Amino acid sequence: SHELRTPLAQILLYSETLALDRVRGDDAKRAAAQRIVDEARRLIETVSNVVGLTRPDAPALAVTAVAPVIESAITRVRALSDARAKVVVSASGALRVRLGESALLQALTNVLDNALKFGSATQTVVVSAERDGEMVRISVEDEGPGIPHALRDRVWTRYFRADGASDTGGAGIGLWIVRDIVVRAGGRVCAEEASGAGSTVCNTLRP
Repeated sequence: SHELRTPLAQILLYSETLALDRVRGDDAKRAAAQRIVDEARRLIETVSNVVGLTRPDAPALAVTAVAPVIESAITRVRALSDARAKVVVSASGALRVRLGESALLQALTNVLDNALKFGSATQTVVVSAERDGEMVRISVEDEGPGIPHALRDRVWTRYFRADGASDTGGAGIGLWIVRDIVVRAGGRVCAEEASGAGSTVCNTLRP
């Protein structure tokens, strides 16, 4: 599955770096090893979500700072994206949401991965986080082909793939996982037109 490739790519990258002795200093080596552990744990969580092995009644009520998780998600998707694509972030460091860090990271990674996968190699993706009334809205705006109005509800269903998506990797579960995470945390998801060409996918969560 395409959704498994990002953590696997990170594990391979850091493992090869350590194996080839390209990391200098004990602190850097420990950091690389910890990255492998973190990505392996994320891989286990993804597999569990996909096959339904673990499904708690409600997500953890931890409160997580949004800005650092956005940066972590960008770092992860860069492993498989075209380096020419530009990602711009507009987020207040003070914004927090009522969702565990690992769950928020998985949701943002899936949305960003889609944005980079379906947009052009030279596009600019804008990630923003802002207050939306009593909630916090996290949006990812791309310059891809956009999502037709008739499909904006269907993109959140499991295994759904729009016409033309066969040219890209994926099994049609990325946004389904996002919706599952966000809705079970008391939030909501949406797909809208971008300000220019492309689409905007947003996750709105409780602070």
